Amino acid sequence: MSQLRFGAADVAGVRLAISPVGETVSSMWALDDPVRHAVHLPWIDRARAALRRPDVAVRVRPLVELTRPRRWLPDFLTPPAARPDIELAEQLEQIAATPPDVVVRDLLATAPRRPLSPFGQALLNDPRALLPQLVTALRVWYDEAIAPDWPRIRALLEADIAHRAPCSPTPARASSSASSTRPCAGSATA
Repeated sequence: MSQLRFGAADVAGVRLAISPVGETVSSMWALDDPVRHAVHLPWIDRARAALRRPDVAVRVRPLVELTRPRRWLPDFLTPPAARPDIELAEQLEQIAATPPDVVVRDLLATAPRRPLSPFGQALLNDPRALLPQLVTALRVWYDEAIAPDWPRIRALLEADIAHRAPCSPTPARASSSASSTRPCAGSATA
């Protein structure tokens, strides 16, 4: 089993926030592996129906190609939420403002594991021209598949954060090796 160790400064930098873009991107994985995400089967059925519509499929294709199964995601695609109440539009603006050299660097970082998809390769070659298509794909997928359920999703995520936040080590607790390595009651490792 691998083990990661964090110092007090690392733990002090941890923030819990909800990312509409992160949820939108990761939703693509549920479509690919419904058995792993069985609790979401009703949503998966609705989302797959939306994705079968030609008008949606063509506009979402850039996102589908960048989130193929067992592929690393470029970091610029899932920017960290700047604050707990961030909205999708702000995160889309962040992605749209990604400098071309960062897009290229992040895409190249994903390539050693598997070759880039056709859209990924095209984005690598011309990030300025194609980044807007990716932002549009995120917006369309959010509107079609996530937005109808977003109030419920957000409420569940907020409840999860509220449940886990007291378990998160504070800098003072992180400096104590006994408390920083002991799992919190209710956590997956407790």
